[in-house]
Amino acid sequence: MHPNPNYGDAHQQLGNLLHKEEQLVEAEYHFRRSLEINPADYFSHLYLANLLAVQDQDEEAEKMYRAAIALPQEDGAGYKCFANFPDSLSRHEEANEIRARKRVLQ
Repeated sequence: MHPNPNYGDAHQQLGNLLHKEEQLVEAEYHFRRSLEINPADYFSHLYLANLLAVQDQDEEAEKMYRAAIALPQEDGAGYKCFANFPDSLSRHEEANEIRARKRVLQ
């Protein structure tokens, strides 16, 4: 399955399908391709962050979460996903600070 090379949404959707099929390397490629096409794609940032977290690429996952919550269309869901990340690493105080930032923005 090869999407139009310049259609970011197709790459994002293919990345999701591949992630569900546990084809993580291929999923990562498509999420990154989606972000090359549209660097402001909020969901591709979150999906890539989640994928990297699953692969224990914690530093890069954190960068992607931070990139997602910095985007103007951030609706609060990114903060929730991001807060779950440090929680999973037993960094609970940091997770609570992220949740508190979300509440301030609302």
